[in-house]
Amino acid sequence: MVPVTGRVTDGYTGAPIGQVQLTLSSDPDNLIYSDNSGYFSFPAVYEGTYIVHAESENYSTADIPVTITVDAYFIELEMYTFYTESFESNEFSDEWNSNGNAQWYFDTESVYDGMYSVRSGNIDDNESSNLSIDLDVTGYGSIGFHYRVASEYSPSGNYFYDGLVFSIDGTEMGQYQPTEDGGTPWTYASFSVSPGEHVFVWSYVKDGGDGSTYMEEDCAWIDVVEFPPTGEPDPPADNLEFMVYSGWNMVGLPLNVENPSYENLFPNSVTNTLFSFNGQYIQEENLVPGIGYWIRITDEGNVSISGQAINELSISLMEGWNLISGISTPVNVQNIIDPDGLII
Repeated sequence: MVPVTGRVTDGYTGAPIGQVQLTLSSDPDNLIYSDNSGYFSFPAVYEGTYIVHAESENYSTADIPVTITVDAYFIELEMYTFYTESFESNEFSDEWNSNGNAQWYFDTESVYDGMYSVRSGNIDDNESSNLSIDLDVTGYGSIGFHYRVASEYSPSGNYFYDGLVFSIDGTEMGQYQPTEDGGTPWTYASFSVSPGEHVFVWSYVKDGGDGSTYMEEDCAWIDVVEFPPTGEPDPPADNLEFMVYSGWNMVGLPLNVENPSYENLFPNSVTNTLFSFNGQYIQEENLVPGIGYWIRITDEGNVSISGQAINELSISLMEGWNLISGISTPVNVQNIIDPDGLII
């Protein structure tokens, strides 16, 4: 069995996500949480392929496949904030497509939130009204939506008469109709989505004849659709500020920056005094993340560096003394992986 640890980060920014609810498919009842630095650990598990289920407020719920081996027991999970379509613009964007026997349209009479929802078109028996969207999903997540259905009810439960059908890539994921007592509440549904191109379709359908129940509205609504990740925007810039002192200072580069030259990062440094160490001191012009340096500063003061956060680094070490630097956030020493046992 393998002791499994891992970390959850924001797929857009790289920032750690704390208090994520996590379960492993081999033991779905064992709920654990990531700590404030995003780290988590599962009890020892057998080698194999599993699904990690991850939930966190304001993030798209994800079911992420992972493979555990004795050589790969650290899991890197990325979660993405979801964006929503609440239909408050009162018009469909170009990504949406409505077809079938009648088009969906905007409605103000029944909404889950805000001023508008979208409602299926008016159709007859053996007809359908469809609303779809094609998305290129860029990370593991889920699609969620709120729906309401006012239609003929199928009392047998074995044969679907009229109602809302939701499908992904042509595969039916759910059929929705009023409750047994005739209620038509707003209800939430959610389904896991993997990366890749997907087609999501909401169809209000009617069978070939009248049944024992009838509702005048005879339609379906959806509102506040939560989408899985569909893009990779540039992560926001981080800013780190620290003190340097007159004379020699030990420094590193904890961010990815556009210009890593020492003269740009440390304008109050002495010319030609940036040195790395590789058994001997080597004069350098640019700083590289993960490498430590000595630099000579003329005047004490604060240094401010702006760039993108670094949340993971692999560092090559040589026998003897090494001069290294860290990532953008503090790391518990237990989360430093040393597969070759080099660190004394």
